[in-house]
Amino acid sequence: MTPTPMSRIVIVKRDMWENDAYTGEQSLYSYEELFSGLGHECVDRWAWIIHDGFGVESHVHIAVKAKDKPRSVSEWEEIFHGAQVQLDNTGSFARVIEHMLHEDAVSILAKRRIYPRTRIHTNEGWDWQQEYDEFLLHRGTDDPQTMLARWEAELREDTEPVGEFHQVWDDFLIQMKHRRLSG
Repeated sequence: MTPTPMSRIVIVKRDMWENDAYTGEQSLYSYEELFSGLGHECVDRWAWIIHDGFGVESHVHIAVKAKDKPRSVSEWEEIFHGAQVQLDNTGSFARVIEHMLHEDAVSILAKRRIYPRTRIHTNEGWDWQQEYDEFLLHRGTDDPQTMLARWEAELREDTEPVGEFHQVWDDFLIQMKHRRLSG
């Protein structure tokens, strides 16, 4: 018998718009039910962000970490009222936030919109930015993914010229290609 996959960290996703089953008309999804899961007794910490750009349907991502024990997909779906749930297999809440901001290598290579940190909402009393900064520093400042994400963030703040960013992007892609060929 195969064990049920479980995780203390999950990513919950829900589209912001829903289609009426009878009329087909779109209406804004009510998040009260979804966000009520954040107050569940098993939840230790949470973070959420709305993704709303560059050709994607607006949707919300919620990252949640359980206090005590890992839970199955069906348990998490029940807590979040049937929203799409994905178990995290990295064991790192900071890595999940990195993905939510689209600062991870997969998102960067897919040219997804990188979101500013101000878009992340978390439970009070948790300094997620300090934890995230420590995660980035631990990974290394010379890591191409980290460098590129920082350049992108600076671009959002209009502190770096666009041409310079594209040069860094091209250099990053060349580095990644060499790593694949030599690895």
